[in-house]
Amino acid sequence: MCLFLAIEGWVIFVRNIHTEAHEDDVHELFAEYGDIKNINLNLERRTGYVKGYALIEYHSKDDAQKAIEEMHEKDFRDQQLSVDWAFVDGPIHNSYTNLVPSVAYEHSRKQNSGNRGKRGDYLGRRKRSPSPQGRNKR
Repeated sequence: MCLFLAIEGWVIFVRNIHTEAHEDDVHELFAEYGDIKNINLNLERRTGYVKGYALIEYHSKDDAQKAIEEMHEKDFRDQQLSVDWAFVDGPIHNSYTNLVPSVAYEHSRKQNSGNRGKRGDYLGRRKRSPSPQGRNKR
């Protein structure tokens, strides 16, 4: 498993947080395992309740790992928490992103060949209309 460091710390993802929990409750619960740098506890706009998950950023990997090991499947307000790393895989790479721009463009044109317009143009682009001189030969 490959772990990635966030911009400044190690981030864990906590699921199944009770909707009536407060940020202070979550901070107090997870501060036992190390110095917390940041907590994101998102709220529903309509109700104002917690959405049920949190992102917690620790300064060190050891503190984050300790929090995962100790808090995973623990009860908090009558709900069992699920705690794991927030980022475990690298960014998604397309097969042609590292190619020369012209090669990447040609590759994307081939991929979009199903999006042809009536006259066979790629991406539904329309050809220029014929000039009036071409139609009216004298």
